[in-house]
Amino acid sequence: MAEPANAFVDDVMGSNKAVLAAAAGLKRALESSDSARVQFAVRDLEQAASLRETDSETGGFRFATRPASADLSGASAGPAPIPETLIAILSDLQTANILMAAGTLTGEVETPGTPQLDAAVADLEVTTQSSAVRVQGAAGFGFAGETLPEPSPDVSSALAQFQARCEEALKMLVEQVRGVLNSIVEKLSGLDRDKVLDALNRIGQSAGLPDFGRLYQKAIDIIGRALNTLRSLFGEGAVTFVRDKATAFWNGLTSGKLIEDLLAHLFDVSGVKQRIAAIAARQDLEIAPLDAASGDLAGLEEKLKRTMSTVGAIATAIGAAAALLALAPISGQTLAVITAGAYVLVLAAAVVIGMDYADSEKVVQRVRGIGGIVSSVAKP
Repeated sequence: MAEPANAFVDDVMGSNKAVLAAAAGLKRALESSDSARVQFAVRDLEQAASLRETDSETGGFRFATRPASADLSGASAGPAPIPETLIAILSDLQTANILMAAGTLTGEVETPGTPQLDAAVADLEVTTQSSAVRVQGAAGFGFAGETLPEPSPDVSSALAQFQARCEEALKMLVEQVRGVLNSIVEKLSGLDRDKVLDALNRIGQSAGLPDFGRLYQKAIDIIGRALNTLRSLFGEGAVTFVRDKATAFWNGLTSGKLIEDLLAHLFDVSGVKQRIAAIAARQDLEIAPLDAASGDLAGLEEKLKRTMSTVGAIATAIGAAAALLALAPISGQTLAVITAGAYVLVLAAAVVIGMDYADSEKVVQRVRGIGGIVSSVAKP
């Protein structure tokens, strides 16, 4: 029987494949110049894009793509792990982009869009193929638990390896989150600063939009679901924390402070290093706990890299969505506010995920992070 996390991704990938097949069918219908066939293909694409909405209400495993208002307190089911949920969010956004790109070909906007559809399809194909490979054999993805293949010969060697792993994990944590933030800050830099600050203060709120054609409207609904899932991924406490901290964080970024310094503070890097130094000074250390912690840190690094890669892809998908929305009858000001809000939400998610992997602030405790692994080494 498939593990819940793998079953979740299998269902997401199945929905993606249905969307890709329907998009290919629409392209063939358009080439035929048969209006009835085109309408049938449009309906097929809409239905394929709705598969996950139906699937999320079935089975014993609760999908994280349910609305925030859904009851998440059931004892027999829970939300998908963060990495799998991010894959679903990315898939939703890329599906929405396919719908909008298809809408450019069916007369919903004035600008023809064959290149946009090809690009949108290619993005979802990459996600479908890479995600299926990444999660094979990775049930429980997001939780540390790997061990080194061979034990250290003595405590001194085990301690040296542990210290090196800690240093690498902290460095990698800052680098991975910084990479995502750099790309988002670059995108936000082209927007009005007041709109960005307003978006920071409105994290979790929705924006009104005009009515669109059927494919564009379906895409907007899916985008709203994806962003709502991203917002609710960590709970209301984390959303409030991020809303309070994000404005100061953005002010720091725009005032010239180094992103590394800001992240090091948020992730309490100095505090973790002090704890590592205190552990190294102890005389009661043992080989097995040190080796186990080193293995856990190595596994955590790989998981964070994959997670941040998905977060970066989500930011890219938002950029593609903004370009497609710009072709629709929507004002530039409204589009700027919506785009800023979406980017800010991804920025906030990247920071919270980093804090979770660092075990700082304890606003989210979905992962046994660096702090927890370090604490496991020393006896009480």
